Amino acid sequence: MSKTDIGIDLGTANTVITLGKKGVVLSEPSAIAYHKRTKEVLAVGKRAYQMIGKTPSYIEVIRPLSGGVISDDRMTQYMIREFILQVSGHRLTKPRIIICVPSFITDVEKRAVVEAAMSAGSRKAYLIDEPIAALIGAGVNIGKARGNMVVDIGGGTTDVAIVSMNGIVTSHSVRAAGNTLDQAIIRYMQTRYKLLIGERTAERVKIEMTNLYDPRADVTMWVKGRNLVSGLPE
Repeated sequence: MSKTDIGIDLGTANTVITLGKKGVVLSEPSAIAYHKRTKEVLAVGKRAYQMIGKTPSYIEVIRPLSGGVISDDRMTQYMIREFILQVSGHRLTKPRIIICVPSFITDVEKRAVVEAAMSAGSRKAYLIDEPIAALIGAGVNIGKARGNMVVDIGGGTTDVAIVSMNGIVTSHSVRAAGNTLDQAIIRYMQTRYKLLIGERTAERVKIEMTNLYDPRADVTMWVKGRNLVSGLPE
């Protein structure tokens, strides 16, 4: 890779960028804060994510990707451009960009991703299936005639694939992943405790309490929200 080549994992929940041989240089939430009245973008990435649930009605926090694909072309282009400017020191160097995409997306959706990268200042954009990128990143030799199974759980989609001879033999994608778990936690808190919590709180519960290697039933944590009966903080 050239030192200006950029790799982008354009995720529903987070966007990760690598630059040349430096490795990961940016990992930010895929979010944009937009002012409806002035039509201006106020914040991108982490700063926009911190505004979720804390903005007046005329400021909207947008997730421009849904289910692993672009749902808002203009905002996605703006977000990619801003992230590229951050990692390139605010100098557009016309880099080559390779972008991870879910294995199931359509040609139209692929075209939207390429157009977003080109409009952000790329001279050439390439796409790679997320399962293949995950295995390469894990150091697996996928060039042999040997099946390698990968389960890639993102924010909007879960990709399951068998990879052999540098290609996907068979794959299946489910439009349910990390964000689905967050919504399940929100519903559980409403049903069990009559407590309304936000997306950020639900994500924090998921991250802090989940332990696949040593699951225990006695793990607890304090959660703050609004009581649905009284309307007061609890």
